[in-house]
Amino acid sequence: MPCSQLFVREERIDEQVRDILKGVSLPPALAAEALDNIKKEKLKAAQAGERAAQNLRDKIDILNQRMNGLLDMVLSGQLTQAEYALKKRSFVEEKKEIEMKLAAFARQGDKRFEPVRAFYLSASHVGEAVAAGNPAENLQILKNIGSNLIIGGKRISYKLSFPWEKLQNFNAAAAAAKGEKAIFEIWGG
Repeated sequence: MPCSQLFVREERIDEQVRDILKGVSLPPALAAEALDNIKKEKLKAAQAGERAAQNLRDKIDILNQRMNGLLDMVLSGQLTQAEYALKKRSFVEEKKEIEMKLAAFARQGDKRFEPVRAFYLSASHVGEAVAAGNPAENLQILKNIGSNLIIGGKRISYKLSFPWEKLQNFNAAAAAAKGEKAIFEIWGG
């Protein structure tokens, strides 16, 4: 069965894609400010993480001193071998737990900021791509940030993924506050 939709010129589709992407782009200055704030937060988190890691290392040192004290007590006859084994086991278990926490700190680092950082970089890139005017690249970006792209009635309908939908709503609210009509609301998902 042939398609019942009317022909749509490629330029018209490209114009709609650019309008949609304009609604989910961030100005470079705003993106740079957000990225700068992320750097500051990463630094604060790294400092707090280092303090926490140092506290854990201090606890390990204290446990090692206690285990050495236990051994001295056994050697001096103040503690039986069975009592020593029982106390040492609890110290070793506690030490292992602390070492696991230290290893988790080392693995995790500041990775929690990467998704937000990548989003701001992408949102800034969207604006640059729209300005460059490459239709194939713009369409690919729209496919990456949204889903359910359908052309019907000479219009694109779409559904943006989570952070992009929030950014579109933010940009629409900012445009409304300025008294402007947000173009992407006309086509919208």
